[in-house]
Order: sequence, then C-alpha cells, then structure tokens
Amino acid sequence: MGLEKENLIIKRFGAIDDINLDLTPIMVFIGGQATGKSTTAKLIAIFRAWKFILNSMTFEQLLVHYGISSYLSEDSYIKFTSALFDFEFLNGVGKIIEKEHEFHKKRSTYVEHKKKHNKSYPESSEEKPLLNRTAEIDLLLSTLDKEKDAKKIEELKNEREVKQNAINSIRIIDKAFTDYAGALFKAENYSEYIPAERTFLPSALGSFMNLQINKVPLPENLLYFGAEFEKARNNFKEKSFDIDILGVKYKYENNEDRIYISEKKYIHLKESSSGFQALIPLLLAIHYKTTSDIMPHTYIVEEPELNLFPSTQKELVRILIDKCTQLNAYSNTVNELVITTHSPYILTSLNNQLFANRTALKRLNKTEEIEKIIPKNFWIDAKNFSAYYFVAGGIKNIVNEKTGLIFETQLDRTSEEINCEYDALMNIYKGDNKEIRESKN
Repeated sequence: MGLEKENLIIKRFGAIDDINLDLTPIMVFIGGQATGKSTTAKLIAIFRAWKFILNSMTFEQLLVHYGISSYLSEDSYIKFTSALFDFEFLNGVGKIIEKEHEFHKKRSTYVEHKKKHNKSYPESSEEKPLLNRTAEIDLLLSTLDKEKDAKKIEELKNEREVKQNAINSIRIIDKAFTDYAGALFKAENYSEYIPAERTFLPSALGSFMNLQINKVPLPENLLYFGAEFEKARNNFKEKSFDIDILGVKYKYENNEDRIYISEKKYIHLKESSSGFQALIPLLLAIHYKTTSDIMPHTYIVEEPELNLFPSTQKELVRILIDKCTQLNAYSNTVNELVITTHSPYILTSLNNQLFANRTALKRLNKTEEIEKIIPKNFWIDAKNFSAYYFVAGGIKNIVNEKTGLIFETQLDRTSEEINCEYDALMNIYKGDNKEIRESKN
C-alpha cells in the first residue's frame, strides 16, 4: 500500500450520507460527535487489513469486529479503490476485484506450483536429510559401478530420482513462496486500531477472561487492542519504558502496571489520572509494534487528546508522526496514520509540523534554525497529508491546496464562535454603560 493511490466512497452508511475521499499516508478527521469520523476510520482499517486482503475474513465479519455492522443496509454503497484491488458493496452484496498487481501474480504462481508439486512436496525441513541421502546414493553408485550389480544400481538410481524430485519440488515451491512473501510485505498491511475506549483497559485487563465468560458485550476491536496491550506490557517485565512527555517511567512488575514518578515511588496505572490511563496503553502498544513487528502498519488512533492538557497533546502528535509514519525497513513501504479527533490543538500541532517542512523547502539555508523549533523527524510533507472536517453526513477538505497547510478558519472554529459570543456580550455591556452615562447627564 504505502504511497499508492487509494480512494474511498461511502454512501448511506451509518451517519454518512455521501463522502468521497482520497487516502494518504497521514489522515486527520475532525468534527462533531456522531458525524462519521470513526466509521470512516474503521472502514479504512478494514480495507488495509491483511485479513481482508487475503480473504480470511469477509467484509461483513470485519464490520462486526469493528462494531459497525448495524450501519449497513441494502441501499448502502461503499467503494474502495487501490492499486492492489477494488472493492464494491452494491445492492447488498460486496465484491472484491483483484488487479494485475505483483502480489496477485506471485500468489498465483505459488498456489499453482504447490498444486503441481503437491504429491512430491515434503516439508522444507526435510531438504537436508534428502540431500544427505542423495550424497550417500552417489557414493554407493560409484562403488557398485565397479561391481557391476545392475539390479542394485537400478534401485538406487530410482531412489535417487525420487529424492531429487522431492528436493526440486521443495526448492521450486520455496522460491515461489519467497517471491510471494516479498510481494506480501509490500502489499499487505496490518491495521492497528487504538479505540477511545482504551481508558477501560488498565482497570479491566485482569478481568477480561471473566468478562468474556459472562458474555459481557465488549467491542471486538477493544478486546483485540487489550490483547495487544498485554503483549506490549509483558515486554517490560525486566525493563522500564520512559514516558518523557509525562515525566514518568512505566514498569510491569509483580503482575502490576506501575508508574514510577521517582526512582522508588510509584502508583498503579489503574489508580492514576484518566490522562495516564488513556495515554500509556496507546504509547506502549505503538512502541511494541514499531520496534518488534516486521509488517507495515496503518495505525488508527481515536481521540489521541483524551483527558490530556494541550501541551501534552502537542507532544503526543509529534510522537505519532515520528513512530507511525516512517518507512518500514522490512517492506520498504511507509507506515500510515489515521487520527480521529475533536481537538483544535491536534490540528494546530499538525499544521505547525506541515509548516516546518514547507519553510525548510523554501529556506534551505535555515534548516538548523527550523529544527531548533521543531525537530526534523516531526516534519510532515504535505503530499502525504490530508485532513477532513465531518459535518451533516458529508465532509469538507480543510487543507489549502496551494499552501499545503490547514485553512486558518478550521484551526479553532469553536474558539472563534466563543469569541463572537464574547464580542456580542461586550457590545451589549458597553452599550449599557453608555446608557447609564447618558441617563446621568
């Protein structure tokens, strides 16, 4: 996926009436409650997920996984277009159309080779014993040639041919699989969805099994993220994780999530502030995935601003850009990021990071000065970025095509409304004072 062009059309699905958006490696959705931000993000998660690409889960199953299956109706229309495949949901039926892509070609070659060589194809681990046996046969044949034992020679030649055919089958299929796997790394994507409900995890992790046994209706994507958080925290049993933006360290000790506020003093995560409970699972999961997983990812982060002070929101945005949008060394593709938010501070922070990159392109001799304000690893190239404002069933592109920056009027619409209210009240207030002065005269 990476930088390949993608497009998503959604009509009559949940709160969405009609939207059409081009997908980019970094996307931000802002708007009021229940306007379709998370719905759109979840559909992107589905279409960029390996389970969907490899057909191991259907579209309908993934809608259930993300808790949006009830949004689907027979008149819903959804179309996703990419270099790898197209998907269309029309008249109650979803259909994947594969394209002439390297991934599909190499997958077909692998499947064909495996089918063709199925009878003589042993496990790859058997190649070495087979090679050893063919070497033994060659040695025996060289000895038997001198003794002229025709029957034994024929038996050994037949055995050798069978063994060599098996070796050839292993190599052919393994080569096809290696090619297929290489294409898979470039085409496939893991969708890492980080839900707003993550604040529930610190208190509930130890009780997840009981919750499932008692059939408490938790969203599947929350359960999945809970499992990812557990993997991440187990990584810190013997070491600590520095959370610089909070000035604390995290450790998983004695089956407890501990936040060290000094070398010896700690508090439990489940007893910490709501901001800590929202932020730490997010940071742990992202750190674990970006340092241990070889597959490219799309990170979808719901409301990163949850319970955070504005300056912390700014620092978190920088971390997300730094960790979630860089080149994946294994696949040579770009990791991708989708943010859904209500916060103008998130938009403003991203806009400054866009502006830093734009300024550096214009003032090449000022790079060092710019980096003192915003370090280079936080800069955002406008060609990789898009932002949409969700309202009344539709969307509005809020990035200025000429500048590559977010329109100023969109950066803090609410503050503008509040200021207008204040100005109106001030006019009345000043007017009342004028009336009082006039009455005294």
